[in-house]
Formats: sequence, structure tokens, C-alpha cells
Amino acid sequence: MENRRRAFLTEPGDALVLARTALSIVERYSAFTSESGLDGQYVVSTPLVAVPMPIASKAAGPRGWSPGLNPVLFWHPLFWLPPRVALRYRFDSESDVPDIETESEWAVRVALEVTLSELYSPVEGTWLDILAFYGLDIETPEVQDRVRAWLAGEPDETLDGIDLSPLIDLPNDEHWALESTAELLPSLRPASWALIANDLAETAGELTLESVSSAEGAAQVATLVNLALGTLNDVPASDEGLPDPHAAWSAIRDSEDLTDAAGTEAALAALSDSFYEIRDDYWPFVELLNQEIDGQDTDSSQV
Repeated sequence: MENRRRAFLTEPGDALVLARTALSIVERYSAFTSESGLDGQYVVSTPLVAVPMPIASKAAGPRGWSPGLNPVLFWHPLFWLPPRVALRYRFDSESDVPDIETESEWAVRVALEVTLSELYSPVEGTWLDILAFYGLDIETPEVQDRVRAWLAGEPDETLDGIDLSPLIDLPNDEHWALESTAELLPSLRPASWALIANDLAETAGELTLESVSSAEGAAQVATLVNLALGTLNDVPASDEGLPDPHAAWSAIRDSEDLTDAAGTEAALAALSDSFYEIRDDYWPFVELLNQEIDGQDTDSSQV
């Protein structure tokens, strides 16, 4: 078994819990779906984690994945998670319908599990090559053909035998990440708002409009608003009775005032002020989350 590690989407120092920038969420989702061939319905992308999480489903194919996926990416451990990790938890409820772990809760739990097990290293920003760990080199056409056939349902003794449970499960507490996620989530979501809002505010401040046309300036404003609407879509309205931020951002994007540099600069200033307000409102949760992470044995980097 070879302990080969590969970089994919992440960089040294990247923790999996919490995306740091709005653009990275969009770019990493695009890169992941493009490289893997996964349909978007089988991918969870959330600001609560730094990378997209693929969803296994028997509806996609006999192995839980579409046979048409790119076999080259199947070195990645996220495609080989054992059922306890790959599937969302179901809980008994008072009704006949069980409570199910949300996609965001599941994604955070997976991020914690693969980090503690060192399937992902936040220090190096690398992932364990699972196929190399089992003696296979995905760079060779022969192994690629084997993976492709296996995805289509053909038996393969080595691929059928891949089991990451011994690497992931803690002997005395295999459900630790479920409990940790429940403890972290109340701070995690508002901390995410603070981090993303801070990134968007800095991006707004860095945009220069001096050498661009009014149409290009309006396009920059629209891009920034669309990023905000996509990554801060669950930020609540201010307790101080201010307008809902999502409606305000959309109004700025659709304003007829974006016809000259002055109008566009005013729009960027208004967006920046709005983003900084969200950052300031929720930044204490970033500090609180760092304290909570310090108290958990996850080997995760601080926010």
C-alpha cells in the first residue's frame, strides 16, 4: 500500500470547514463538476465547507456513481467513503417520517471525518490517493478501464474490496463527528456569513472603474451581487428594521443608475457598506468558532 497524496482544489493551509471566499465556492464547484462529470444534483456545494461534496446514489448507477464519470478522478477519497459517512443519518421522530441530516450538516460532518482520519491534510492541502493505497495507479489506461468497467457494474476484486472504515472510524466513538457538527453548527453558519461578507467587501473595494466602460462597470456590479446572492442567500434581515439585504442587492444590480462611473461607484460603495455591516454583525461568531475548534480534537485549522 502506497501513501501517495494529491492536491485537488485545495492549497496548503486550507481547512475543509468553511469556505474563505465567495469566488472559490463558485470556481471549485465548476472545476469539480467539470473534472468529474458529475451532474449538479449529485453535488453539495455550501459555504460551510471549502470543497464540493459528491453524493453517492443508486439512482446514478450500480456503484452509486454514473458509469459515465471520469475514472481518472476516482483516486479521490470522497468517492470511496463507507456508507456510514457517505449517507446522511436518519433519526427516529415522533411522526412516521424520520428526521434526516441536512445536506449542510452532512457536508460539515464529512469534512470533519476526512480531516481527522488524514484522508485530507489541511497542512499540505492534499488528499490520500485511495487507489494507490490499494496498489493501483490511476494514471495507467489499464486501471482507468478497470474503474470504468467497475462503475458499469463489472466485478473487480480489488475495487470491490476497498473499505475506508478502518481509516475513518474511531474505535470507541464512530459517531463523534455527528456530535461535533451539532455543537459547531450554531456558530458555523453565522461565522460563514462574516467570512464571505468580509471577502465580498474587500472585493468591492478592489474593483477599479476608472478604465472600464459603464457597461463593464455594471457587469462587475452584477457579478458581485450574484456572488452575494449565491453565497449569502440565508443571511437574515437586520434586527434594526433595515431592508432585506437580498432585495437591496438585487435593486442595486437592476438599478438604472449604472450608466456612468459615478453611478457604478455609488453602487459599489453601497454594496461594500452592506457587506461590512454583515461582517461586523457576525464576526464574533468567527472568534467563538475558533475557541470551539480549539476544544475539539479535529486537527482542523482555525478560521
